[in-house]
Amino acid sequence: MPKFTKLLSTVIFLFIFLLHSQLYAQEGTTFQQQDDEFGLAVMEAENYTEQVPGADSYFEFVTEPALFSGTGAMQALPDAAVFADAASALANSAVLNYVVNFIRADSVFIWTRASHLDCSHDSYHAGIDGEILDLTDRIGFHGEAPGEWFWLGINMDNAKPVFYIDSPGEHVFQVFMREGGLKIDKFVLTTSRDYDPLFEGDLGPAETPATGVESPKDASVQDFRLNQNYPNPFNPSTTISYNLAKNSLVSLKVYNVSGHLVATLVNGFQNAGNHTITWNGSDENSSPLASGIYLARLTAGSHTSTVRMLLMR
Repeated sequence: MPKFTKLLSTVIFLFIFLLHSQLYAQEGTTFQQQDDEFGLAVMEAENYTEQVPGADSYFEFVTEPALFSGTGAMQALPDAAVFADAASALANSAVLNYVVNFIRADSVFIWTRASHLDCSHDSYHAGIDGEILDLTDRIGFHGEAPGEWFWLGINMDNAKPVFYIDSPGEHVFQVFMREGGLKIDKFVLTTSRDYDPLFEGDLGPAETPATGVESPKDASVQDFRLNQNYPNPFNPSTTISYNLAKNSLVSLKVYNVSGHLVATLVNGFQNAGNHTITWNGSDENSSPLASGIYLARLTAGSHTSTVRMLLMR
């Protein structure tokens, strides 16, 4: 009986791990600005390039309210989380990253299809390449009814959220939490100040993934790499390897699926090249962690990458 119970637990954990991976199967998507009069780049929120959990915050895939645009939406959690200003969001908020290949240097206006629970769950900060600008913070609702999808085109100061792309190529559009509970369905970036997503119906324009697009890539981005841990699933320990394109200040941290930091494996300067570290499934206090899914996040300079690991006791 004990052997059967352990086998059943193994099967259940594997199922959960695979299901979790499938829910975020679109992670890694990149997007392409269109060569048209509106210069559109369109992203379904759930098809982010990468999610980076915060110390006490994260984004979760949801399918409510109904009538979303793609396969679902992303909700900022927990409900009580608040990052009122850009500084606190940059330091502590979970982040959704969307890599977009821009084909022109121009001003880019932000439209967001979103839903809120009430007046306390109604805004977020947008960023570009690691910076939240004065006109891209606090994008949110202005009295619209909760529980429905609306297109947001102004920030809390009643100004159009806009940023400037100074050079064509890949840039990272970023979503930082301001208030937990906000649900985001879709983003539309446009070079036209007068464009409105409702021109193309309530769901807005179609997504513009960069399928088959040749875009200029910085060599350092191509060489920066975090490999899947091995073995995976693991017990009691696993090896994590990664490559740095250049000498960098590096952090390698482990989070649980709720976005809480559980272990810091690397935090310091490292030279370019291949690196390997072993994690024994323990937390910051060297206490063994419970079986479950954990996220290893590598940050080096402006580059980040995340892999999922399954610990099975």
